[in-house]
Amino acid sequence: MMNALTMEMMSEIDQFNITLQFELAKAMSPCIIWIPNIHDLDVNEANYLSLILLVNYLSKDCEKFSTRNILVIAS
Repeated sequence: MMNALTMEMMSEIDQFNITLQFELAKAMSPCIIWIPNIHDLDVNEANYLSLILLVNYLSKDCEKFSTRNILVIAS
């Protein structure tokens, strides 16, 4: 099992990675983001946090309409 510090660090790293990827996508828009095997993201706690961050980022950013030229495909 992961300790609390490791989980917190992974959450921060995941948040940074997701933010970085979407900022790059916005800079390159229009573009397509493909997320393979999205159903596997909720298998363990660390990946589940990544899935929550992804959903939160997309829903928050859609309110600003800055991702309107980005197509997200999850398979």
